Amino acid sequence: MKLLIIPALVLLLLGSAAHYEYSLLQQTTTEVTRIGLTGITLSEATLTMDILVTNPAHVDLTIKTINATLLVSGQNIANLFDDTALLVPAGGTGTKTLRITVPLKNLGLSALESFRQGALHWQLSGTAAIDVLGFPHTEHIFFENNKA
Repeated sequence: MKLLIIPALVLLLLGSAAHYEYSLLQQTTTEVTRIGLTGITLSEATLTMDILVTNPAHVDLTIKTINATLLVSGQNIANLFDDTALLVPAGGTGTKTLRITVPLKNLGLSALESFRQGALHWQLSGTAAIDVLGFPHTEHIFFENNKA
């Protein structure tokens, strides 16, 4: 009987620790820190968006992929898929730079400058594939600027 108590206590402690780490992972924050125009041709513009990820948990997390849609004033103007992995260390931060190619037919030059300056209503919505301790997880992402 005594031999069964020790494994049960170990499992209880592991379960409590896992629940605590899960609650910390739910407090992971993201923030758009910079938007830039990095290239422009006659047919398209390339925007970059830096996203700061803060991980309060005691375990590393890896953002494996991001699949998202950029909407400007409610209109879909670009889709993006980023598969450059970002490791965010336990208790630390990491910056993910997204490159978004926007066809100019979808968005005029004046709107690009307004977007870069933050004077245009835009939304970036999609999913992020995240890996924590070898376990995959999909999280919905949503960023918005409504200072139009």
